[in-house]
Amino acid sequence: MRGCQWLYLLDRLSRETCRPAEIFAFLLSEATQSIPIGNYFQNYLLNRSEGADIGRTSAATTAMVLSEVAVSLTGIVVLDLAREESLALGQPHLSVLASRLSLRG
Repeated sequence: MRGCQWLYLLDRLSRETCRPAEIFAFLLSEATQSIPIGNYFQNYLLNRSEGADIGRTSAATTAMVLSEVAVSLTGIVVLDLAREESLALGQPHLSVLASRLSLRG
């Protein structure tokens, strides 16, 4: 899903690179997500391999990261986990989430 989103955003920003290079950069960058600035490794790869403008490709990456945060916060609000007292008591998060989903479903 993240890959499709990133490729879509690059297309909307008038991409300057070929599709195989974009896919390769995205796949390599997935391994760097846990290191600082790992989200932007794909932009570096595209710049080095295809000469893509880092500012333009970084805009797509930033939009992707911000949309992930927005979806996560929306999920917390919809599932009402922000005020869940059992989280403060130390119950496992998955059991609380499963109980909330079963009550709503």
